[in-house]
Amino acid sequence: MNKIISLSVLLFISMVMIAQTALPTKDIELVKQKIAASSKNMNTMQSSFTQEKYMSVMSQKIQSKGMFYFKKQNQVRWEYTEPYKYIIVLSNGKIQIKDDKKVSEYDMNSNKAFKQINDMMIQLVQGNVLNNPAYTIKYLDAGTTYLLEMIPTDKKLKAMFSKIQLNFDKTSYEVASFKMIESNNDYTLVKFINRKQNAIVDASKFELK
Repeated sequence: MNKIISLSVLLFISMVMIAQTALPTKDIELVKQKIAASSKNMNTMQSSFTQEKYMSVMSQKIQSKGMFYFKKQNQVRWEYTEPYKYIIVLSNGKIQIKDDKKVSEYDMNSNKAFKQINDMMIQLVQGNVLNNPAYTIKYLDAGTTYLLEMIPTDKKLKAMFSKIQLNFDKTSYEVASFKMIESNNDYTLVKFINRKQNAIVDASKFELK
């Protein structure tokens, strides 16, 4: 169970620039509106991704690669291809895990941790996490991206993360990366590469057999 939660949490990134300045108050509302508009117009997303997992108990970072798929309403697929093959699908209130040829299925609603993670991941991809009262948000200008530092105020989220860093592309206002930092400074960093918004994503991507 812990393995599944850990792998599910492996989701999304931050390219933290050396020069980061706080956005003027007058610009914050505009950025929020642009991100919301991009989110509203996104019906699907597919992208390759890289993932970096840092754990203080290990001498090296864990590097992974794969493909990410998203489709409204609330369908997500994480397909790891390197260094191992592993698939996580969140769809229709259930989580499916495929490890080699074995498929395991879990009821998302029966596990609050799963549901919290799923809801957060959907919000991250769509950008509407900015309206979540469970976080306070700092808006920073990080060069080619807007960096949003999200500090959890919810007790349960605080137990999982000290902060989440989101990077939004300044041209498309899509999420380009995110970094989830745990209370012990372990973190998961995900970067989306060659993002394609509103490309056709077959329904079969969200059902494992």
